[in-house]
Amino acid sequence: MGDMANAACMADGFDRIQKLPDPVTGCPNFRRVPGFKVYCCGQPTIAGFENALNKVCGDTYPKDGKIIWFNLRQEPDVYVNGEPICARHQTRLESMLNWVMLQEILQKQMKLNS
Repeated sequence: MGDMANAACMADGFDRIQKLPDPVTGCPNFRRVPGFKVYCCGQPTIAGFENALNKVCGDTYPKDGKIIWFNLRQEPDVYVNGEPICARHQTRLESMLNWVMLQEILQKQMKLNS
């Protein structure tokens, strides 16, 4: 499957995604790496981005420098009404798209844009 027209859309969040104490609304499993100003989380909602930044810049983790947000997802993600949605294979919703498929998608997109 190399054509996004054949992909299925799947909500990126799900019930009981939160596994850690002290949840940040919309930012699943937000946490700080002990001893470092490095934070981790699942794919946040748009409101979750703001909630995480408010926590990092607030009293709990005072901001004293630049904030750089890395997203290490391998598969594409889009936001619909503030909620993250990812593309999945129609018959294997539980599996992430493979890298070969993602490369095909990106190559087609680059050809369309050139």
